[in-house]
Amino acid sequence: MKNRKMIARVMAGLLAVLMIGGVCMQLFSIIASAAAYQPTNAAIDSMKYTNGDSVSNLKDGKIVDVEISYTHVNSPFDNTSGTGDIGKSFTTSDTTLINKMLGSSFRAVNSFSGSTSLSITVDSMDGTSAYMLVSLKHVKYQRAKRLLLEGVTTDNTAITIGSITNYEFSINPEIPEDAFRGSSGGGGGSTDSDDGDETFTSDIVIESVFARDKNGAIIREVTKDTAPFTLDIVYTDRGFRAEHEDEFSDDTLFAYITDAGDFIPQGTNRGTLKRTASSDGDPPRFRVSFDNLKYAGATANFAKLDFRVQYLVYGENVSGTGSARLYSVESDGDGTESETAPPTPYIIINQYDLGAEQIEAGNTFTLSLNFANTSSDLALENIMMVVNPVSTEQQQSFLSIASATNTYYYNSLPAGGALSQNVDILVKASATVGSQAISVDFKYEYLVDKKRESGTTSTTIYIPITQIDRFTVDPITDFSEWMQVGEEGYVTVSFVNRGKSPTYNVTGYLLDSEGNQGQTEHFGNLEAGANGTLDFTLMPEMPGDYEGNIIVRYEDENGEDKEVPISFTAFVEEPWYPDPTDPGMIDPGMMEPEEPSTPWWKYLLFAAGGLAIAVPIALYLAKRVMAKGREEMDEDF
Repeated sequence: MKNRKMIARVMAGLLAVLMIGGVCMQLFSIIASAAAYQPTNAAIDSMKYTNGDSVSNLKDGKIVDVEISYTHVNSPFDNTSGTGDIGKSFTTSDTTLINKMLGSSFRAVNSFSGSTSLSITVDSMDGTSAYMLVSLKHVKYQRAKRLLLEGVTTDNTAITIGSITNYEFSINPEIPEDAFRGSSGGGGGSTDSDDGDETFTSDIVIESVFARDKNGAIIREVTKDTAPFTLDIVYTDRGFRAEHEDEFSDDTLFAYITDAGDFIPQGTNRGTLKRTASSDGDPPRFRVSFDNLKYAGATANFAKLDFRVQYLVYGENVSGTGSARLYSVESDGDGTESETAPPTPYIIINQYDLGAEQIEAGNTFTLSLNFANTSSDLALENIMMVVNPVSTEQQQSFLSIASATNTYYYNSLPAGGALSQNVDILVKASATVGSQAISVDFKYEYLVDKKRESGTTSTTIYIPITQIDRFTVDPITDFSEWMQVGEEGYVTVSFVNRGKSPTYNVTGYLLDSEGNQGQTEHFGNLEAGANGTLDFTLMPEMPGDYEGNIIVRYEDENGEDKEVPISFTAFVEEPWYPDPTDPGMIDPGMMEPEEPSTPWWKYLLFAAGGLAIAVPIALYLAKRVMAKGREEMDEDF
């Protein structure tokens, strides 16, 4: 009975151990499947422009479609035929999520020709290896040599593919060199010129001009008594081709009145310029709107307004001018243009200087303005200029006026004359990389036929802001200082981003003895204030001093490639083998232990004890022998 209880307890213990081991293995499998996977064979299979042409002369701002493949060894996916994860996908059009996964190499954009999308598909499986396909549609290139794509798992955005609800991975395939070369010519459909250095000249062709009231209804006839209205001008810019339409975004389009002509602006001279849909194959089409205008009257059968537009295309500022005629007006004359009334004067900023191409965050710079009176006939009086940083719902301003005031007064400005003014502006240390806007607004008066008129103009200046690069690599302290030939060692490189903006695509290269690139370790993006490490394996081949050199490369917020070299020195010994004939090399643990010796006093005690027993016995036997001898002697006699 007792043995049975003992056996039952042993069996229960073994069962518990097996159950705990199974749970641990399951947890390990879950953790391993959730860990970010970094395959080594990720490759870009194809890269096309959104119109289907092959990519050539790839440069900043180009919009492309990208197809990528990679192998996930020991993947977490189920390869069961029919019911497993083969053919399952993750698809999203969330630009915020896609930009988070893309880092700084490409960006998601939405434009007239389409919107960005991302899909990740389990194409096939071979055992536990999954062959993955990634499709990126409508992404904008941003001056990178490699495409970084990292799966993310947060509380709100987990990547789910089939049975896997938290799939993480990181791929960094190199962009094919052919994408950066010019087209080979011979009737191809490339969107770029052969020299890869395309320039643009605006050529505005006006299609229609009409006036709208405050409710958006078209005004059939505009008179002097018509309430302030909006003038809409629809035009095509034939200086661009149809494939350029994706390069125009509303936040980089600007329009200004250069000569109001027969109209009187009731506020700013700035208009709103937006892209509008055009027919397939046609050049880009635009609509510019100037709000809050009054009709001054015209002797001709039309009212005239001159304007200027500005685009930002592939990082280049392109300007164009146009002259619009509104025919739905009440004429004051006989159908001929009158030149007796002088054109409306404006104040324009004809030149400004920042003192540098880019302004570093945390610095104060001087904005030097030069502004002029556009009229050659009318002098301006009672002029007030106000300079203000511009904040919007989409973008916070990181600029502040460092001068004593942001408001400046000028008594007069002669016809055709110019004035200048310096304004000190502080860029906050927390400013993000990009452009920050400054508005310069003018109010002034002038006399026309002894009647005092007032006018206003407004100009926006964009200040390019950059962050100080504070990415640093620490001196190497964690490495194998002593090694033997053929023995594996290690070295760990630590780095930190002390700046205010992320550092992108951090990668380390271990150089061999001849300075060639050897082992490569990729870290990825490093957020502001974060730190990280890169671990390398060392395998010395020669004894003596081992001079190690490591290059850490990264991209700053401006997309500029940078590198930091760092070195260390270790000592390498010849391999050591013990001499079996050297007695000093015999392991004491291999010798048989000696029996411990018995103390002398124990032998003495043993002898005394033996004598104490032997003496009485000997005496007793002696007495017996003597007594027997006497008896025999008595018998003889």
